[in-house]
Amino acid sequence: MRLILLFACCFLGLNIRAQTETAQSGEPFDARLLAVYEETYLENLQLHNPMLLQRWHYYFDHAYTVLDWPEEKGDIKALPVVYITDVKNINILALEQSQPLYRDWDKPVFFRINDSRQVLMYHAGSNFNRDFQNWLQSR
Repeated sequence: MRLILLFACCFLGLNIRAQTETAQSGEPFDARLLAVYEETYLENLQLHNPMLLQRWHYYFDHAYTVLDWPEEKGDIKALPVVYITDVKNINILALEQSQPLYRDWDKPVFFRINDSRQVLMYHAGSNFNRDFQNWLQSR
């Protein structure tokens, strides 16, 4: 019985140590995350909820697409506007904090970018979740 208890304690100790070392020796945080959240909050997430960090990293590059709006789709001026200073370097989390953007679970949502013919298209939430799960499984 003592042997089993000793083995269990050693296993738990090694497991906790391995998790702590993994969390502390991680790569530096993405600058886009640091623009939105404090480093101490991200360190806490890295330790207690690393899946959320993975999701955000995936979200940065896969939650939306920038497209040219085809004229046959209708009047682009009817779309809500999002103000983006650099379309090639979008921090979607920062935009969501500073502007009234929203998503839909079942369908894409479009926002006109500034006063241009381009749109920011949020992918449907259900499609994003499916793609994220597929990405996780492929890793």
